[in-house]
Amino acid sequence: MLMNVECKKCNTSFKLDIGNDTLEQTKVKLSAMDTFSFCPGNHIEISSPINYLILKDIIEGKIQTEEDWLKDMKKKGYKLISNDQIHTDYTCTGFSCGMFVGYKKDNPKEQLVLDFMRSPDGNRYYY
Repeated sequence: MLMNVECKKCNTSFKLDIGNDTLEQTKVKLSAMDTFSFCPGNHIEISSPINYLILKDIIEGKIQTEEDWLKDMKKKGYKLISNDQIHTDYTCTGFSCGMFVGYKKDNPKEQLVLDFMRSPDGNRYYY
């Protein structure tokens, strides 16, 4: 089962895999957590996610696969750079509000800023 969720911190909507848990069981589990890196927004809090999340409806289904997600992002026009590729092909000069600031190694004169998103498997991709 999936739960439609909205994060109040970053206004991101996403689906959370809750298995066969009820709404109450999900609330108890979220209250006991001390981080919520599962949120695809550009933030990480070191506290329970329960006060940051709007728990909406429970639906049947499964989380989208990494492969299908990458295909969808490509269809939407995103040119995604994997976390491995960013370390190989780019030089980081700093971070600003969680965004990568640097340049491509083959073009050090052109500074760029890349935001990031997380895939359904939790992998980071820059765009």
